[in-house]
Amino acid sequence: MAELAVNDLALRLAGNEILKAVSLTVPAGRVLALLGPSGSGKTTLLRAVAGLAAPHRGSIRVGETAIYDAAKSLDVPAEGSASCSSPMRCGRTGPWRRT
Repeated sequence: MAELAVNDLALRLAGNEILKAVSLTVPAGRVLALLGPSGSGKTTLLRAVAGLAAPHRGSIRVGETAIYDAAKSLDVPAEGSASCSSPMRCGRTGPWRRT
């Protein structure tokens, strides 16, 4: 197991800012529970960490490996995901669209 680090993550869906500067660190071997009301962004955060939703700011790191870093235009696709599920993966700009 490796540490999970999310730093200053922000994500928009349909023009709405869903995640706003989310930061957290989960040490290796620890379990984290996300609690909050419906619509607070829990699932969206998990989708971003899994590579299934495209943030527009921040970074995600597993151990020493960066899997997303907006400042470096780095976005490692989720294994088995559609190759064009986010603008950064397809080289498109504009609003996020599913293909």
